Order: sequence, then C-alpha cells, then structure tokens
Amino acid sequence: MSKVLPYLEMNMLEEDKRPETDIVDCKWCHGIGKEDWGNIQLGCYRCYGTGRLTLRRKRAMELNKEGVY
Repeated sequence: MSKVLPYLEMNMLEEDKRPETDIVDCKWCHGIGKEDWGNIQLGCYRCYGTGRLTLRRKRAMELNKEGVY
C-alpha cells in the first residue's frame, strides 16, 4: 500500500485547487464511506467516511463535524 500513497497525495493536491462548494458523491468509496484495498477496508481519505466529498479536505472535515452530510 505504501506505493499507492504518493499517488493519493498528488490527487489531493490537485483537488485543492477546485471550488470548495463542489460537493459530489465520493467515487473512491462509492458512497459507502469505505475504500476497499483487497481485504482491508479503510475510511476513505477523500470523504472522511461520509460517502460525500468536498474537494478541499479541511472543509470536508468541518462539514462532517457539523453533520451536514
């Protein structure tokens, strides 16, 4: 899995340039809030387990704490 992390980090940096109001279904966890890495299920790093995604990670965490989605 360590080989995958640089790619994931690169994607997160690219997404941070997009509008934070852009909230979409998480394509990485297919809306269930979990990513499936073979037998291991992790909280999705993009949507923080919500199944919904704001493209700025900090805002996504704020919305999750507020219970917006």
